[in-house]
Amino acid sequence: MSRWLEFDEKMPKWDAADMSGTVSISQWESLLPGYIACVDEPASYYWKQLWTAFPDALVILSTRDSASRYESIMHITRQIKEERSQFEQLTRERREFLEFLYALYPDLEEGESSQQESIAWFEEHNGKVTAFADQNEDFNKRLLVWRIGDGWKPICDALALPVPDIPFPHSNRHSEYHGY
Repeated sequence: MSRWLEFDEKMPKWDAADMSGTVSISQWESLLPGYIACVDEPASYYWKQLWTAFPDALVILSTRDSASRYESIMHITRQIKEERSQFEQLTRERREFLEFLYALYPDLEEGESSQQESIAWFEEHNGKVTAFADQNEDFNKRLLVWRIGDGWKPICDALALPVPDIPFPHSNRHSEYHGY
């Protein structure tokens, strides 16, 4: 998500994309030009379409404690709403990014989800991915369920790569977040 600030010309392509069915490799190349991997939203919403187009790709389902995820999401949501309340003071690029976020997350307009609703959505999403893996052997072979805190090793093992000698990166820390 943080890369959108650097490549804001991609936002209209995502807004206009029909993601309801099969998404061709050429469509993905248009949405993610020059990339060989993607993480975070909006691409993560389309995990099944991505895997269908790229069946040999590793799919990583990152998981974490549901309650701590909810707190993190609420912190970000409050920051975004605070920024939006001062919309006219923002740069054009930042206003366009916030408009993209509100298009991506229409529920932001309606107010915050309850903790119970947010946790249920997160757990339902993870359940859909793992249930699909249980029913699809090829997908199951390419799925890595990775828990935040697991570090490099499981990912590197799945990719048959050596573990780097550098600490695993951690960005978007709650205490450091001041907008994407």
